[in-house]
Amino acid sequence: MCTVSYIPLLRGFVLTSNRDESPKREAALDPEFYTHSTISLYFPKDPQGQGTWIAVSEDERITCLLNGAFEKHNHLPPYNRSRGLVVLESFTYESPFEFYGSVDLEGVEPFTMVMVWANCVYELKWTGVNKHFTSLPNEPQLWASATLYEPAVVRNKQQWLADFLATNPMPEQEAVVAFHKEGGIPDALNGMRIDRPGSLKTLSITSIQIVRSEVNIIQDNFTTVFEDTWDSHLKEENVW
Repeated sequence: MCTVSYIPLLRGFVLTSNRDESPKREAALDPEFYTHSTISLYFPKDPQGQGTWIAVSEDERITCLLNGAFEKHNHLPPYNRSRGLVVLESFTYESPFEFYGSVDLEGVEPFTMVMVWANCVYELKWTGVNKHFTSLPNEPQLWASATLYEPAVVRNKQQWLADFLATNPMPEQEAVVAFHKEGGIPDALNGMRIDRPGSLKTLSITSIQIVRSEVNIIQDNFTTVFEDTWDSHLKEENVW
């Protein structure tokens, strides 16, 4: 939920998220189907907050979360609900514009939300006071949490993505996951994959690719790799 990339592909895209969290936090559950307000969603679940940092719906909408908005903020609990629950809440709206205009975020900790709906990319930032909504061009994008990374570090990561795409203009999903795992300059504090002593660590990488309405999910926990393709899984489970 702290470094996210969006890469457009021929007839699709891949969205990939590094989850940087305290190693003391309870491990997230592997992606699974859940029903939220009658909507079928597929996501890795955070047992602590009961929400998620990335989810995809049956109609191929994706919402992804990063901590913080424009700058580092003070953590001032209690908050009225987890930001991960707001991710799930987003799918109950018909459009990103309706979500932005109607969702009540009073008492929610600041966040950045990336939404890829109907093959369009949107960004919603909540500062704790105001909402800021932007429609983004369909081109490579990279975000990093304002609570963890200084603007110069974010620019470095964006340059690493540009360098990666210069030699891999239409990368395979596995190559994107590898970039999120080992790309750029190795740096335990500010690299693509971090391990800050006594603090935060990249616990997993979750990647969702949609090409020609075929959805593939990879979650790399660094000890195991979970991969699922909707078409075969849905037939087996008779979910949708």
